[in-house]
Amino acid sequence: MIQCTPHRKIFYNDENGYTIASYRTSQTIPESAVNQSFKNGESVFTAFGTAIPFIEGIDTGLEGKWVKTGYGLQLSVAESQIFMPTTREGIECYLASGLIKGIGPVTANRIVSRFGEATLKILDTQPERLLEVKGITKSKLETILKSYSESRSLRELMQYLSPLKVGPKRVSDIRDYFGANALQIVKEKPFRLCELSGFGFENVDTIARKNKNFRPNDTLRVKAAILQVLKNAESDGHLYLDSREIVKQAAELLNYGMYRQAVEIRLIKDIGNEMVFSDELLAAEGHALYSIKNYMAEKMAAEHILRVMNNRQTSYDIERELDEVQGTAHMVLTKQQKEAVRAVFANSLSIITGGPGTGKTTVERIILKIFEKKEREKTALLCAPTGRASRNMVISTGYPAMTIHKALYITGEEEEVNLDLTEELDEDLIIIDEMSMVDMWLFFVLISKVKNGARVVFIGDPDQIPSVGPGSVFKEMIDSGVIPVTVLDVQFRQAEGSRIIINALKMNNGDTDLLFGDDFQFISVDSDEVAAEVVADLYQKKLEAGHGDTDVVQVLTPFRQDTPVGSNALNRKLRELVNPQFPGCLEMKLGSSVFRLRDKVMQLKNTDEVSNGDMGIVTDIYQNEDGNSTLVVRFEDGRIGEYGSEDYGILMHAYAATIHKSQGSQYPAVIIPVLPCFKRMLKRNIYYTAVTRAKCEVFLVGNWAAFCEAVMTDDKEKRNTKLAYRIQMEALRIEKAKSQYDTSDGQIAS
Repeated sequence: MIQCTPHRKIFYNDENGYTIASYRTSQTIPESAVNQSFKNGESVFTAFGTAIPFIEGIDTGLEGKWVKTGYGLQLSVAESQIFMPTTREGIECYLASGLIKGIGPVTANRIVSRFGEATLKILDTQPERLLEVKGITKSKLETILKSYSESRSLRELMQYLSPLKVGPKRVSDIRDYFGANALQIVKEKPFRLCELSGFGFENVDTIARKNKNFRPNDTLRVKAAILQVLKNAESDGHLYLDSREIVKQAAELLNYGMYRQAVEIRLIKDIGNEMVFSDELLAAEGHALYSIKNYMAEKMAAEHILRVMNNRQTSYDIERELDEVQGTAHMVLTKQQKEAVRAVFANSLSIITGGPGTGKTTVERIILKIFEKKEREKTALLCAPTGRASRNMVISTGYPAMTIHKALYITGEEEEVNLDLTEELDEDLIIIDEMSMVDMWLFFVLISKVKNGARVVFIGDPDQIPSVGPGSVFKEMIDSGVIPVTVLDVQFRQAEGSRIIINALKMNNGDTDLLFGDDFQFISVDSDEVAAEVVADLYQKKLEAGHGDTDVVQVLTPFRQDTPVGSNALNRKLRELVNPQFPGCLEMKLGSSVFRLRDKVMQLKNTDEVSNGDMGIVTDIYQNEDGNSTLVVRFEDGRIGEYGSEDYGILMHAYAATIHKSQGSQYPAVIIPVLPCFKRMLKRNIYYTAVTRAKCEVFLVGNWAAFCEAVMTDDKEKRNTKLAYRIQMEALRIEKAKSQYDTSDGQIAS
């Protein structure tokens, strides 16, 4: 094992922990592996592997084999270990690493200056002596000692897991989740790790197989495999799978790499039945098997839909108000637009659909104006799935709007939502836009919190790509035939000569005979690499024409990685083009990403103040009172977000974004690569969604045959969901109950 210290992190993948980094060592290594030599006899070498430790200043042990790569001889790491520091410099680095709350670089320096190499011993045996250090109060000491105690158990956990390719951040997540007993739980019941977000069956199985007491047919292991199969199905949009398919896939997972079938099909079926009838982890309907969470979300959502529909509000005659509003706004509504408005005031729940340019926004404004006239004392809520979509509602209607998550006070992961603590919505009119983006779980929480007597309006374009999460809520509600639906199909913007709208409609009908001109262009290229160059050139030209405003143009692509025209690669290319590094420029590293002053960024998670999908500009990078770096982002509506070193994975560069991330957004110009490398994403609804993000200009860059394949592939994935059926059955149940009540009531009267 090579004992070394981290020198420079070269690459880190947040998703799987794959790391490339250089290390300094005083041990002898192959001469061809030496990148740099120092006078003290130390050499620098490069190592790579999954979740190899990299904590600056902390001694590390690496074991593996030397491999010849395109960059010379490098160490492919098989096992790793972390050693506690013994030198003043090492101890200071450890204290300032961020592992111990309350100690930043400045405080770490003061502590080590006072106690030297005895610092860690002082922390273990005489912690009250830290009060001798300037700036450490009794309350701060309590924070430090609590964190230090946790870091000690964290170290033990890290030493056990780091050889098993589990990185420091994930080790910290395990310690936070399981507490002081984390190491014992991981050793004795490793499949409990599947309870944590980001720990799938495959990587936990790798950890479990290293344990000397590993049993392939362990009940927890079989349960984890079954749940993983359902989790994989969720990523394809499914709420349930056929039980026979689950057994088949679980057997493949459980027996992978085994010399014989170690886990029998019979055992998987028996444990699956136990999960349904005893554990209540799964729900079964015939051969359809759900996770209990998805089953309850779908079932209860249908019940709440009918609850809202059957608690009717006053049905208004709005003809006079319709005429007044049209006169005041100097507009003439189409027949369908009038019907959409009437349906809202005649029903507790209604749906309005339509493609781009069909006047959905106009209908929203009219609904709000009539609501103000008819129900002066009541309140309205406008919301959408993303921050950008909700801000578009503000711009287009002139009324306040927010994300669905913010309206429901949801700021963390789905699993953290306590429905009992989520308050009922007070508003009497609720309008939800971009409904095609709403998945089953979010919809269930939303509809369950609508009060009796409220009016709810769902608006969206069912031809756009479906929600990232499982379910097909908007389509299922429409297909149920129970909820009043108005389809807007008159194109207003088409009359203005917008090739974008005309071509979007053609694409949606599988027609590749498009109209080209200044506002809609196709640029043919021969390869992914050339496409990336053309995209960069177009981006720079549009940016120059917009005087450097990055909001005037957006690159949209189907993939994040695996190709030069994925958003990750394009972000690196575009950033160096429009915001290159220069001597003295302010930068800050968050995980594997380095952000600069003036970088365009996107938030990837919901927090209290910032929503998933919000875009902004890095406006400052500074050091706080503890000496820790802080990154400041100003978002589009003026909100400010601040990020520390622990916040990696929350931001990404946003010069290029995936088409899925663009839903609910509008940009003056969009640049869209379309190439054979996107094979599994060459679908009509994906490119229809991308094209309809543009207000003024569309630039398609790529291969015409690939574009035609996308337009002609109407592969609206069939998602396993029964929401439409459940809505129909619940409506029949209520109708039957009413009928029985009416009959019995008649008998009593007679």
